[in-house]
Amino acid sequence: METSNLFLLVPPSFTAKADNKTVNESDEVIFHCTATGKPVPKITWRKDGRTVAEVGTLKFTALKNDSGLYSCSVDNGLNVTIKAKTFLDVQCKSGHEFFRLTLSPGKLIQRSLLFPILIQS
Repeated sequence: METSNLFLLVPPSFTAKADNKTVNESDEVIFHCTATGKPVPKITWRKDGRTVAEVGTLKFTALKNDSGLYSCSVDNGLNVTIKAKTFLDVQCKSGHEFFRLTLSPGKLIQRSLLFPILIQS
């Protein structure tokens, strides 16, 4: 009696997809994208059509130009590519520091981070 091996091929399917995020500039961003399939799928992250990583978890420190549409593509060579998209909104710091200054004639009494210069008499 002969035996033969049967190889089961399974197209990719998502087990986790990234959600849209809003973060502040310099915050850590983590996007997760995981999938199953046989053979094991390859995961590729793209931003604006350009490949940024070939891993399931995309992790970076947000800069203002990181805002935009990200896509996670999953392929395992079975002519089925699945994609999930997510949007990142990076809130930028103003680049200005605002202070409240309370002055008495010729003296600085108080300085706190709040508003543009305010002189009280």
